[in-house]
Amino acid sequence: MADASSKEYGNTDGDTELLTEARERFKLSTDHWAENRKALADDLNFIYIDQWPQYAKDAFGTDSLITINRQISFNRQVTNDMRQNRASIKVRPVDDNADVETAEILQGIIRHIESNSKADIAYDTADRYAVEGGFGFYRVITDYKPNSFDQEIFIKEVDNPLSVLPDYKFSADGNDWEYCFIHDDEPRSNFKDDVDVTGWEGDGLDVGGWVTDNSVRVCEYFYKERTKDTLLRLEDGRVMFQSEYDEWGEYVPVSESREQERVSIKWCKFAGNKVLERSDWAGSIIPVIPVYGDTVVVDGKHITISLGRYAKDAQRMVNYSRTKQAELEALAPKSPFIMAEGQDEGHEDDWNNANTTNFSSLKYKPVDLNGQLAPPPQRQGYAGAPAGVITLGQMAEQDMMAIIGIHEAGLGQRSNETSGKAIMARQREGDNSTFNFIDNTTRARRACGLILVDLIPHIYDTARVVRILGEDDTQRAVTINKEETVMKDGQKIQRIYDLSVGEYDVVCSAGASYNTKRAEGAAFLERIAGSNPDLMKLVGDLVFKAQDMPYADEIAERMQKTLPPELQPQKDGEEQKPQLPPEVQQQMQQADEHIKQMDEVIQKMQAELDDKTASEQAAQQKAATEAMKAETDRYKAETDRLKVEYENKQSARNDLSESEKVQFNADFEQQKIDMQHDHDVEMAILANRLAAGGQPSPLEQKSANESLVDVDDKQPVDSGRTSIERDAAGNVVSVNGRPVLRDSEGNIVGLA
Repeated sequence: MADASSKEYGNTDGDTELLTEARERFKLSTDHWAENRKALADDLNFIYIDQWPQYAKDAFGTDSLITINRQISFNRQVTNDMRQNRASIKVRPVDDNADVETAEILQGIIRHIESNSKADIAYDTADRYAVEGGFGFYRVITDYKPNSFDQEIFIKEVDNPLSVLPDYKFSADGNDWEYCFIHDDEPRSNFKDDVDVTGWEGDGLDVGGWVTDNSVRVCEYFYKERTKDTLLRLEDGRVMFQSEYDEWGEYVPVSESREQERVSIKWCKFAGNKVLERSDWAGSIIPVIPVYGDTVVVDGKHITISLGRYAKDAQRMVNYSRTKQAELEALAPKSPFIMAEGQDEGHEDDWNNANTTNFSSLKYKPVDLNGQLAPPPQRQGYAGAPAGVITLGQMAEQDMMAIIGIHEAGLGQRSNETSGKAIMARQREGDNSTFNFIDNTTRARRACGLILVDLIPHIYDTARVVRILGEDDTQRAVTINKEETVMKDGQKIQRIYDLSVGEYDVVCSAGASYNTKRAEGAAFLERIAGSNPDLMKLVGDLVFKAQDMPYADEIAERMQKTLPPELQPQKDGEEQKPQLPPEVQQQMQQADEHIKQMDEVIQKMQAELDDKTASEQAAQQKAATEAMKAETDRYKAETDRLKVEYENKQSARNDLSESEKVQFNADFEQQKIDMQHDHDVEMAILANRLAAGGQPSPLEQKSANESLVDVDDKQPVDSGRTSIERDAAGNVVSVNGRPVLRDSEGNIVGLA
């Protein structure tokens, strides 16, 4: 047994009392489970060894028996359905000290345990025994990691269900067992000569077979020990017993307490009357999980039932009818010739060898011994096996399907259903008939989840980095039992995943495996993306991530980089940038469009300038164009500065009052309007210069405020300076009387 407190012991006075109790319990469970254990052995022997009773062997003879094993196909139909629809363990928080994130951590650790243990082997083995024999088991163990003082949890198979002898008190999931034995026979050579191992014979209990000349039965024994204790609730939310608190070594104030019986799990290993090893189990539930086929109580005893137990007689009838049919075929004479006596005279050898030699012709006399004319010899055909024998076999097969509840459609055979819906409906009927077996495996998986949730805080009890797995086997590392600083919503927070705080529950849901759901999801995404190509830009990474093909993940990763910023995945610990309000994002987008249009105008003017001769006017226009480009670059830089300034102030804005937020937004809007207005003025002046052949106006260098004249003022325009008119909203409408030309977005592109 792998545990930190595991030690080897010689027998002590306490061992004598322990072994006495173990012998009594072992005998009690042996008697209680005897019928179910015998039925399981008979079921497995019937399926895989021999389906013929002795009286039938005596009647037919052992050399002529035929076995058409239909049981296996029915069993595999159910067990493979279980494999395709595995139950998954889900962890949920229960009390106010538990939280969803820690529940996800626990669930991820359980997936890691299942993956690390190859738990599917343990699950499938127990499920198969439950279907074929009535019950199976798997177990949970702990062991140290190589070269480490940290322990890991493993889920292990029990390849022989008869090696487990549980409490005589039946428990649907095993969580209520008071004790459980797991025994196995080891070679006698494994024990040293100085270890005196004796059996249990001679004590009045019929539980012999512990020690033979060649083997020794070694038994693990889990049992509950109950003691009086005080349950404490600490101020930090932890709940522990007084005895644990005294050994803890840390001081945390106690908020409340009450008397409660403490249940602890003990474990020991013994061989006969010799205790070899003992330790304390870290959890509070015996770590052995039963998987039952079907169960019923008769005369106060629980009976476990396999899938094909009551179809054995029908299976025997199938074998009997096939054997009888083969026997009749073998004993039937080969098709004989019917002829009158004397017709083969002179050709006796040819007619005697007619069944083995292919003659081109057979000669005969057309008369009999009396000289009378006789018809030619004729073959007498074999009528075949009696129809009753064939019908008997067909009826037996139908009886098997009716008893088990799986019909032709459920086995993939052709039946009287013709449409796909009818076939699926018949298959669902078969699934409903055997759903109790699948449901019991789900119940067992939940019991395993409860054991793991109970055990994990005791094994993962130190600060460490653990691997957790998602449903799709994506993995990430998480620090547990240690406070750390992380970024969340743009702020630094202190976080700790303490697995010992809070109460968590376990639920299980059986459904299609992830690979099946992945294939279905991939097909759905392909159909949606095919009907809407624009959607591919948003979900293309998910479409390729769901594909099982080479380079699918690499393609998905590349497409993910093309997603909009708001859809980009955020890495762990990465500070998320504050999101701009929608109206600000729209304004910034309009500014970017304005810059883009100015660039297009500049490029167009530059192209026209290249076509002109290298004259002074062209040089001046080039200077004006460069000035417009410089102004556009300045405006772009100012816009970028304003955007950065807004982002930097966003965190401070979150701490403002509502009135301060309103003033903050108003100042920002006014600043943007002023910047836009100044830019329009500069661009209008430069556009006037360009329209005048690149010649600057006399008063062009004066302040823009002195040059502006409201339209409503109706002031005369001084011909000696650049005159700009604007409306009441501050928009430039003309320069020196020439109307301003604007594009569809309202941006200045030239003068009329």
